[in-house]
Amino acid sequence: ADAMLYGRPWIAPMTTTAEPSPFLLFMHIPKTAGTTMRTIVDAQYGRDAVLTYYNQPNSQMLDNLPYMLMAKPDTYRALIGHFRFGVHTTLGRPSRYVTLLRDPVRRAVSEYFERRKTTATRLEMTKSDGTVMSLDEVLDRNPELYANQQVKYVAGLQPGLAARQEHLERACCNIAEHFIAGTIEWFDESLAMLSRALGWVSCSYERHNVGDTGAPPPTATALARLA
Repeated sequence: ADAMLYGRPWIAPMTTTAEPSPFLLFMHIPKTAGTTMRTIVDAQYGRDAVLTYYNQPNSQMLDNLPYMLMAKPDTYRALIGHFRFGVHTTLGRPSRYVTLLRDPVRRAVSEYFERRKTTATRLEMTKSDGTVMSLDEVLDRNPELYANQQVKYVAGLQPGLAARQEHLERACCNIAEHFIAGTIEWFDESLAMLSRALGWVSCSYERHNVGDTGAPPPTATALARLA
């Protein structure tokens, strides 16, 4: 499903809106250059105007978001983080989602390496002898951690559920109706498109959270399973 979402002509820049500056929801799907995008968003709006939703133990911050915006309507311009589609329904003001998609196989492999680097001591990544599982072994044990994550985020599907055809269709409709979207493979072009749509000033940036993990490359079998 992720491959079908990624392969569609889905880039949909904002053309009209109910007000000049809607509240922006920067959906950071894991391993889609979100850390780099976060620095750009902070540079455009100022860090104090951008709310973040990362590593939250619960949904309290999202639940309270409508009241935060009501209390300080002229302060906050955007939210960025690992949240799924649906946040806009309670805001009580015009909003627009912004996201970057990525080749699904590369995204899943990158997520595996990230988990290997940061959560190697968790049960989901270790074998009984304490060694870290290979990507093939992880896909045997927890395939849903890597399958169709982009469709799940854009469709608003809760974690742990498998994506079906109906969720792909919902994700495609959501992209067309609610998103400004680009890809990390065409990052500079996507950034130019976002800048035109959102009225951003020109800015330079550095890529963050990238690099060689030192782990062995995935096998052909693992890549075929992810395709």
